[in-house]
Parts: sequence; structure tokens; C-alpha cells
Amino acid sequence: MKMCEAFSDLGYTVTLIVPRRLNHIKDDPFTYYGVKKNFKIKRLPTLDLVKFGRIGFLTQSFTFSIFSFLYSILNKSDIIYSRDELPLFLLGFFKKSVVYEAHMPRFNFIIKRFTKIITISKGLKDFYIKNGVREDKLIVAPDAVDLGDFDITINKDEVKQKLGIPLN
Repeated sequence: MKMCEAFSDLGYTVTLIVPRRLNHIKDDPFTYYGVKKNFKIKRLPTLDLVKFGRIGFLTQSFTFSIFSFLYSILNKSDIIYSRDELPLFLLGFFKKSVVYEAHMPRFNFIIKRFTKIITISKGLKDFYIKNGVREDKLIVAPDAVDLGDFDITINKDEVKQKLGIPLN
């Protein structure tokens, strides 16, 4: 959500594609995540079988990949950006720019098909180079935090008092 907000703030038209699943979050997602409503969210059908463990998760992931692939083929976009490998792999055959955001050191034949790979650390970048990905396809963009979310206006003595902790 924060990435979509940031891309939109930069002037890009963004649509976040998510699986239509049962979810404990009942609030408006923009409110829940504390982001601006400056991008669209598109919910796509999927077999919501995650509650059945690994097989259920893989089934849900596969069906979502197929529907997101079809949606992306039928809708114009300049760049597809995702942390999910399978839909990006499928789209790599039809779209010019597919960008994968890697959070873990996983390597398979799919990875080399991506236009760019964004890694969250230099260690991940080195892992992909060691496994044959060209360095010019890699960008390091460390995971970040919105420091505004942690703007604490109460001092430590007030906190101790509020929590019933001795001031000394």
C-alpha cells in the first residue's frame, strides 16, 4: 500500500491488484493502512483455500496468478511491479517491463526473465549476481519505514506515569 502511494505521489497511475479473499480487515484498506486514496485497488477472483495449508495456499496463489495475468494482458500498462514471481513470469512473455521486488534469496529460471529486480539489501543483490543475474538488471532499494508513523510526542516520564512504572 505504501509503495502504491509513493508511486502515485511521483505522478504514476497505479492499480494495486489483489486477490478477492475473506479477510479479517473490514475497514477501508486506505484507512486501515493509513495511506492516501491516490491509486486504485482491483480485486480479482481466486480460489480462497489458504485455510487448508500449503496446498490451499499454492492453489490460491496459482489461481490468482492466472487471473492477474489475464487482467494485465487485457488492460494496458507500461510496467508491472510485483513481489509474486509466477504472474510476472507469465507476463514476461507479453509485456515489455516486468519488475520483481525480491525480499528473500530465491533463485530459479523465472528470475532471469524479469526486466529489473529490486532487492531490499546489497546482500540480496550479491546473491542474484552470484547466481547469474546481470548487475545492470538489479537495483537495491532498502525496506523503509515511514518515520511519521512513529512521531512520538510524549516524553519518557509521561509514559512511565501512564504505565504505572516508577519514575526512577
